[in-house]
Amino acid sequence: MALNEKMYSHLEVEAQRLEEPCAGSIESQYAHVSRQMALRRKREHKLVSAEWLHEQIESGDAGSFVILEVRWDEPGDENEACKDKSCIPGAICVHPSYFESENDSSKYYPYYKCVDDGNLLGDEALQQAIGALGIDEDTTVVVYGSGCISIMVACRAIWALMYGGVKDVRFMDGGYKTWQAEGYLGAEPSSPERKPWKGEIEAGYLATTQEVQEVSNGNASGALVDIRKIVEHDGSFRNNYWCDACRIFDRAGHIPKSIFFGNWEELCDSSDIDKLLNLSEFRERLDTLGCFKQSGGGPLIFYCGTGWRSSMSFFLSYLLGCEAKNYDDGFYGWSEDPTKEIRYSRPPTPVEDPQILTPEARGHNVK
Repeated sequence: MALNEKMYSHLEVEAQRLEEPCAGSIESQYAHVSRQMALRRKREHKLVSAEWLHEQIESGDAGSFVILEVRWDEPGDENEACKDKSCIPGAICVHPSYFESENDSSKYYPYYKCVDDGNLLGDEALQQAIGALGIDEDTTVVVYGSGCISIMVACRAIWALMYGGVKDVRFMDGGYKTWQAEGYLGAEPSSPERKPWKGEIEAGYLATTQEVQEVSNGNASGALVDIRKIVEHDGSFRNNYWCDACRIFDRAGHIPKSIFFGNWEELCDSSDIDKLLNLSEFRERLDTLGCFKQSGGGPLIFYCGTGWRSSMSFFLSYLLGCEAKNYDDGFYGWSEDPTKEIRYSRPPTPVEDPQILTPEARGHNVK
C-alpha cells in the first residue's frame, strides 16, 4: 500500500497522539498506529460507571453477567466503612488473595510465608477457582473494589481473570464508595453456582522471571516499569513489607534497567483515589519517562512488591491498546533469588555509577 502525503500527515498526528514510537517503513508504521487505535476503541467498553451498572440491574440485563466485588480491609481496622459488609445487589464477594490461595485464608495477604503464597494459583487450579465463582471463559464479569485500596484489589482480580482466560472483564470505576455516593442501595452478597471451565490461559499477560531477566540484560526487547515508592526503588526503605502487621520480606532496591514510575497512587485520578488515572495522562507519563522508547517495540512489563500495585498499570496499559505484562513474582520473588542483581539509585537524578550489590555480597537476606 502506498501512502500519499495526506495519509502520512494523518500517521504523524496519530503517532504523536499515541506517544509511542513506530519503527519500520511508513506502511508498517501506519499499520502499527491503526492497530493500536483499533484496540483502544475495542476496549473502551471495559471501563464502566456506577450509573451504567445500576441501569443494567434496574433493567434486568445484569442477569447476563457476573458482578464481582473484591474487598480488602486493613487487618484490625474497625472503622465504620470496614464494618459495612453490604455490596452491590447480586454481587459475589471475594478477597483479592482468593486467586492466590482460593479458600485457604491462612495464606491471604499479609500472611505470605513464601513467594508462591503471593502468586496466582497454578493455571488449572486458578481456572477451577474462577469456575467456582460461577464464571467461565465466556462470562462477562464486572469487577469493582471495596474497602481499603479498592482500586488496587479490583485490578488485581481483573488481571487474574484475564490471565485465567475470561474474555470479557470490565471494571466499574470508583468502586463501592462511588456506588454508595450515587445513592444506590446495597445488599447481602450472593452465592455463586460453579461453572465448568474449557478456556485457555492467556500466558501473554504474565511476565516470568526468565523474561524479566532477559529484558534486564538487554537480550530481549521490552521495558521494565517499577510501580512502588521511591524509597523502595532506591533501596533506602526496606520495611514496606516488614512491620507489625506484615512480615513478608525486608529488601529494597530495583531490578537493573527498570524505569521508576511512582507508587500506585500515581495511577489514580488526582481528585478521587478510587478511580483510575485518565488514559491520556497515563500515556503521557509513560512517554515522558521513556517507557515506549526503551521497550523497543516489546512489552511494557510492570512490577511492584508482590504484583498487586502493578496490576493497575497492566490494566491501564491494556486499555490503551499496549502490549503489557504483570510480573507476578515482583521484587519479592526477584530479591529472594541470590543470583539476581539488585541496584540502588534515586531517579530521576542521573547516577553515573549506581551501587550494585552483587549476589556474593548480599546472599539471600540483606540487612
